[in-house]
Amino acid sequence: MGIARAVCASTRARLRTKYHVVVAGLAVLLAVPQAVAAQTEIDLLIYRSQTSIDLFVRAPADDMSHLLGSLPKPLLDADARINFDYVKEQSWTIAQTLWQGSDIRLGDQRLDLEATSFVLHPKDDPLAFETPMDAMSAISFCTVPRPDRPLFLERMDAYMGFIGFVTDPQATLQMVFTRQTDVPILFNVLDYTDGTLTASQKIEVLPGRALVLRAGAQRRVRVMAANVSIALAAGLALAGLLTHRNRRRTRLRPS
Repeated sequence: MGIARAVCASTRARLRTKYHVVVAGLAVLLAVPQAVAAQTEIDLLIYRSQTSIDLFVRAPADDMSHLLGSLPKPLLDADARINFDYVKEQSWTIAQTLWQGSDIRLGDQRLDLEATSFVLHPKDDPLAFETPMDAMSAISFCTVPRPDRPLFLERMDAYMGFIGFVTDPQATLQMVFTRQTDVPILFNVLDYTDGTLTASQKIEVLPGRALVLRAGAQRRVRVMAANVSIALAAGLALAGLLTHRNRRRTRLRPS
């Protein structure tokens, strides 16, 4: 009987310990904030040259307010249809208006960007957006004729271009955008320097936070590429050396 009581007491003690561990684990899980899935996805292509930096943006047109705030009222008519005449005539003004209020910095200096174009294009027929030439071509479609049927923002992608003249294009780029709604944004970033892709990354930016693109990340990409090239060259040299040695051994081997 005493042995049975001791076993029961030991079992209850183990169960209490497991219970406390489970409760503690749940408390930790509840205390840690869970990641929120991005609700808006935006493509950002950066082109750094010797004296300037170009920014190109592609985003669902109906999600632009998540990034830059309210769209200009003349962009839509009373039935929420796109006013393509206004888009054609005011392409530069639309982009410049949307960009106002965003805080863009290169290094420790504020970067004043000038809009170059704002274009709307059907989502089901996306324009190429992988290289600087693709982006420049995409924002040049503002001269297309007015469509025969009315279109709405939810069926369109917006393409925008901006340029700023700088002294150090390789400095860290930091962007805080004006937003109308508070949702996370997933940026697909392509960073080019003089035509060479130096960084490709996906970055989720939470509401109120800055998108930071550090020059160091670009240098690491270059170093990694250089290391791969060196390793490849060394491997090829070693393979050639081994081949040469084997051939020599074959020739010197007595028949």
